[in-house]
Amino acid sequence: MNFRSRMKKIEAARSAKGCDLLLFTSQPSLQYFFNYGGQSFERFSCGIISMHSGKSALVIPKLDEPKSRESSAGGVHAWRDSEGYLEALQKALNEVGTGKRGAGPKIGCEANLAYWQMKALEKALPTPTLESITEDISKLRACKDEEEVSAILGAGGILSNGFRAVAEGLLEIGMSEREASFEIKKVLFDSGAAHVDFCAVQSGPNSAVPHLETTSRTIQRSDAVLIDISMRNEAGYFADFTRTFVAGDSSQELRKVHALVEEAQKAGVRKAREPGATAEGVDGAARKVIARSGMEDLFFHRTGHGIGLEVHELPWITSGNQAHLRKGMAFTVEPGIYIEGKFGVRIEDNVIIGPHGPIVIPELSKDLISI
Repeated sequence: MNFRSRMKKIEAARSAKGCDLLLFTSQPSLQYFFNYGGQSFERFSCGIISMHSGKSALVIPKLDEPKSRESSAGGVHAWRDSEGYLEALQKALNEVGTGKRGAGPKIGCEANLAYWQMKALEKALPTPTLESITEDISKLRACKDEEEVSAILGAGGILSNGFRAVAEGLLEIGMSEREASFEIKKVLFDSGAAHVDFCAVQSGPNSAVPHLETTSRTIQRSDAVLIDISMRNEAGYFADFTRTFVAGDSSQELRKVHALVEEAQKAGVRKAREPGATAEGVDGAARKVIARSGMEDLFFHRTGHGIGLEVHELPWITSGNQAHLRKGMAFTVEPGIYIEGKFGVRIEDNVIIGPHGPIVIPELSKDLISI
């Protein structure tokens, strides 16, 4: 992927604000700017870019060093547990250069910088000044390039296989939610998933609790079965779909609510297809359909969120967000209605604003399919 052009963009965005160094500590940013996919957990790991020299470096644990072989960083400084990371950090800073003599440098860092990481910088540099660049990074990453769009479409193709398997009879009445989730995950991994972030199978009254963890509850006849899955592929990009099924025969009430959510979801997608559409416009289009039925209080979350290297990122598809949907943005459209103690219905597609107009994935039925 075009990591060099990404670094140039973030440099241009921050240089006007006077940063001497950029320090990246989150896994998505390390992937995005350095093509480094290591996950160091509690160990110190960062990527550094000098605004003055243009040089870059990684500071990573020795046990993750093999993961840096395809990195775009100019230098890699690995540290052993027995040594600690301060010497490696100091070498990296000396290598890229701070551009300052005497005075402490101004460092653009991410909001997730931990206190102990901040103290490490203070030990390695004279009186640094820290400034958040999280908002700048989020805005930059919101518009995907062609390779990123292709990666998201690839993830969508894998995830579609899991939902097709459900529609074709993978699950059965009497199966527990956890068993059902396990069966779906097997299909996804066989199809090429690198990681399944969330595979919620929520049946009956459980489907009325958004984001409830999958439980040991048994799927019973006439249950609504809400399935929400987010997964990423080998390139590190996410797809995130939701469909609502029914176990056997459906009640009239479930069919009515499902039809309403389907209409709202289609209205949101139609709005996203319009030139000049805004995030709040998409939210409003979906919400208006549900409000006409008098059930607006049962749709209590935003209509969507961005997807990319994170499953939740910019743009937020919600009221009050007047941002225009621009080329390269990828996001979900997922209205829902939740009747406590009975059932919930949510339908979720992913929309990508492509070079020739919006692309909607997956190519799956939104109907209330019996399993």
